[in-house]
Amino acid sequence: MIDFVAVDRFFKDRGAETSQPFDNDLQAYSLHNGDVFAYVGKNSQPLRISLKVDEILIRHLVERYESVMPGHKLDPNKWLTLLITGQLSDQEVTDLMDRSVSLAKGL
Repeated sequence: MIDFVAVDRFFKDRGAETSQPFDNDLQAYSLHNGDVFAYVGKNSQPLRISLKVDEILIRHLVERYESVMPGHKLDPNKWLTLLITGQLSDQEVTDLMDRSVSLAKGL
């Protein structure tokens, strides 16, 4: 199952910069333009990942999976929050993270 170290490496390998805008537990990821595309709770159990993605994908995943919710304390039309419980495969989580990075890059 994906853990914080794997998520952190994944985003940094794609050029993400990190910050901790709210507290030491919440890691924000952005590209050089400064727009945040992901938040990860470093110590959350289960691991919580919030990703900026497109609205149609959010609705589809929220309806299908209990471990996917509209963005926690974020715009629910632009963000989703994943609880890494094993309900989504590692590949599905990685694909969503990759989609978030691609959107942040304007691809």
